[in-house]
Amino acid sequence: MPTCSSEQLLEKNVASQWIAMHEYIWSPQNPFYLCLEVNYTKISAAVSLFDLCSTDDTQKVLCLVLEAYAAACQNAQIQIGEWRNGTFCLFPPILLILIRSIICFLPTEWPL
Repeated sequence: MPTCSSEQLLEKNVASQWIAMHEYIWSPQNPFYLCLEVNYTKISAAVSLFDLCSTDDTQKVLCLVLEAYAAACQNAQIQIGEWRNGTFCLFPPILLILIRSIICFLPTEWPL
């Protein structure tokens, strides 16, 4: 199994980004706060520090985790606020419409 060196972890600031994502999710001021119980552990466990270290675009990986979490929340009928903005996890409007229409078909339980 490939690993990241401590130098790579430091260079890419992986631990800080991982911690920042979790702090964001658990903050009462974020749009996901009402949805903390919904599959968060399974979804956040899907991406590891290695995933962040081995990519050239850690922001994209973190955004993919948040996208999966947002879909799980919406699938559980929990409304979340807008979490994308002009500088964080940009998303083309047409793709946003497509994802929102696909959410209806997601399973209620995510397999382990």
